[in-house]
Amino acid sequence: MFISSSCRPIRVFSLFLLLLLILEGRPAFAGVRALSSVEFPRTLKAEATLIPKVEQMLAISATFREQCLRLDEASKLVVLLRVNPLLPRSLFRAKSTIKRYTTGLVIVDVEVAEGADQAQWIAHEFEHVLETIEGRDLEGLARMQARGVWRSVDQMIETSRATDAGRSVLSEMQAVDLSDKFVE
Repeated sequence: MFISSSCRPIRVFSLFLLLLLILEGRPAFAGVRALSSVEFPRTLKAEATLIPKVEQMLAISATFREQCLRLDEASKLVVLLRVNPLLPRSLFRAKSTIKRYTTGLVIVDVEVAEGADQAQWIAHEFEHVLETIEGRDLEGLARMQARGVWRSVDQMIETSRATDAGRSVLSEMQAVDLSDKFVE
């Protein structure tokens, strides 16, 4: 699920964020590069507790690696990934808030709940980010009740594409988990 909003450029915040990303060694806006199985896209800033999960997803899931390659190719994009223990799990397990600035900068705050199946929800939200940077007008599509786009709880927008991406990554992760249990 995602929430979209437009904001004026906040230079201090933008500079702080860019400085933080540079100091972390993951520049936000660099040229296209190939990702190895354990590298993060340059556009991603993950909370420390989620880094092992993202590394595991990169190592196992071809679908997730493709998502990350596409995120890495985006210019003027920053994806902040963090755990939010206060998300109402009975309503949803993840959400993204997308902020667009007049400079072209897009900052996406992806929040996931604690617990199992985080891989599914991370991939699901990343697909929403990809839909956004591709220029899909999800607000308009939801308003027109287009196929595969709908409003869910709290008027958040949902897409079948994001749902499918999350399920694919979860399936790839579970396939490896199952194969590990049947070692001869």
